[in-house]
Amino acid sequence: MSDLIVSAVSDHKWAYTSVKASVTAVSCWQRFTKMPSPVHVGVDRGRSFPACRGSLEGGDRKEQRRMDGSTLVKDSWRGSVFVDGDYRPLAQRSGLDVLEKATGDVLGVAGLGGVAELEEALRGARIAQPDWAAQPYTRRAELLRAVAALLQESAQSFTELIMRETGSIRGKAEFEVQLATEELLTAASLASSVTGEILPSSDPHRFSVCERIPVGVVALITPWNFPLILATRVIAPAVALGNSVVLKPSPETPFSGGLAIADLFAKAGAPAGLLQVVLGDQEFSEALVAHRDVDMVHFTGSTAVGAKIAEVAGSQLKRVSLELGGNNSLTVLDDADLDTAVMIGAWSTFHFQGQTCITAGRHLVHRDLFDGYVDRLAERARAIAVGDPSREPVGLGPMINQRQADRAARILHDSVAMGATVVEGGVIDGLFFRPTIVTGITTDMPLWKEEIFAPIAPIMSFTDDDEAIELINDTDYGLVNSVLTSDEERGQRLARRIRSGMVHINDATCIDEPSAPFGGLGRSGLGGASGEPPTSRSSRSVVGSRRNAARSPIRIEANRRSLGRSVAPCPLSTRRQSNWKKVKGVRNNVWGPGRPHRRGKRHIHPPALHGSLSFRRPSSAGARAVRHQSGSAELRARHRRAGGGPIRPGGRHRDDQ
Repeated sequence: MSDLIVSAVSDHKWAYTSVKASVTAVSCWQRFTKMPSPVHVGVDRGRSFPACRGSLEGGDRKEQRRMDGSTLVKDSWRGSVFVDGDYRPLAQRSGLDVLEKATGDVLGVAGLGGVAELEEALRGARIAQPDWAAQPYTRRAELLRAVAALLQESAQSFTELIMRETGSIRGKAEFEVQLATEELLTAASLASSVTGEILPSSDPHRFSVCERIPVGVVALITPWNFPLILATRVIAPAVALGNSVVLKPSPETPFSGGLAIADLFAKAGAPAGLLQVVLGDQEFSEALVAHRDVDMVHFTGSTAVGAKIAEVAGSQLKRVSLELGGNNSLTVLDDADLDTAVMIGAWSTFHFQGQTCITAGRHLVHRDLFDGYVDRLAERARAIAVGDPSREPVGLGPMINQRQADRAARILHDSVAMGATVVEGGVIDGLFFRPTIVTGITTDMPLWKEEIFAPIAPIMSFTDDDEAIELINDTDYGLVNSVLTSDEERGQRLARRIRSGMVHINDATCIDEPSAPFGGLGRSGLGGASGEPPTSRSSRSVVGSRRNAARSPIRIEANRRSLGRSVAPCPLSTRRQSNWKKVKGVRNNVWGPGRPHRRGKRHIHPPALHGSLSFRRPSSAGARAVRHQSGSAELRARHRRAGGGPIRPGGRHRDDQ
């Protein structure tokens, strides 16, 4: 596992294995994009795209206000790790210089923890986790909302820090702060959304319940390209569901992706040990993955490193979530609008220097549009300014490090040697890589087969839909693909034939929202949500049962509301009725929070009740409140006496705490 310390080369979320189509992207781009000239690329103040200010050609048009780098890194962060709520200086061990990517200046020295710090961090996380899981969901949600508020208050300093550590333009950094805030708030609502089931039993005296419980201690290894959001989107749901987290950030971004996040949680009042942040070397990473106190490993990064982590975790039957690389295609059909296609294609490939796993690494264009697409995309690439984002208005900043720049140059050089043609760009000045357009691509070239991770757009033509599908699926990855067409139904038909975790129709490949699962197939990932509800990410199911004779008396409550016809209401207590309405809402029915009522033959529920029945045992210390929809023989008898229809056996429950 020699590459474990190497910073990750992809930007992922939870695995998502069903087709997702974004069919309103043209109007979406019109909302978030302004085009004062044919060569303008970028978006203006949009919330859904990273460069939500300025254009790729000129970057941010407002005055550049460069903050002193020495003020961005707090003294308490320098040479330290964050363990049990405190910053621990590591005076005995040499630290790691963290560089400003555009200039090479040292932003600060990060402390490198060793095995001793790892043991201390995991011991504290193990102690903190049960107490945190026992907290009411309101406390967990309150913490995350407080962290979100603090992040909003410090948005400017976070933006500057991300720009310096990653080399991104201001719009991308601002987008990351905004999306991280949304992830925190979304996770806060997740704390009250844990569901379970009442299980049927052949024994009429047995009462069986399946509930979700926290995983335990989650080890998190994050990349450098979106350090804040890719840490937050794992930490937030894990904490919301009662887990503790040990975070090892990338050595390229230990401040914005690690210690700055710990600072937010500490100020928000997180208990000691809930979030531990320790930067480590290869030995540290290997020990973290293999440690017996780690219940789950979440890794975002390269497929090669992910495979090694899966091997170690698999030998211990340890739960893993691997969000890995992608070799994504953007396909332009013959009926697509050419100007829109070029705009989306430029954004999909060039955003953040092409250094995300959702970058479009292959452009497939119908032969009737091929020449026009190449010419217009080259014109846009020619107009993009490249430089230091913190000093001048640019569209692209530097590559993350020399290793990444050299790798991209090698892929381009080898493909040109095999017959590819550079139409535009191909110029590298240190870490600054000009946007590059390449044609003459064949399927045996590195530009076709490898994940490029650079602002390079290889373009290939096709003749019909069948050939397009064959080319799209000619990869071991399966993360995201885009199809551009004026016929949405045609796009949907093609999307169903694409072997990919996500398919966008008339939209860019680089789309990301907190409310949507995200991930891929094949070599693009393993584990994660896989299309399941968000609670599956950081919790697991357990089943328990008890015989009725041992149960304490039950108080039965219900939210009574007709579903369409006048019926006799069930004569149940209404003590908590108004509060239950407020929590669940009118649309939340017997199928659980937020799920629409199903009117299929097998799923129709009797119209006597809307909402959920509530079974609450007498209060006691640490007691749980269990709510579900079906009920005991007593409830069914009372329901029949009141004139209601049959109540379906089984159902769902939720845990108040």
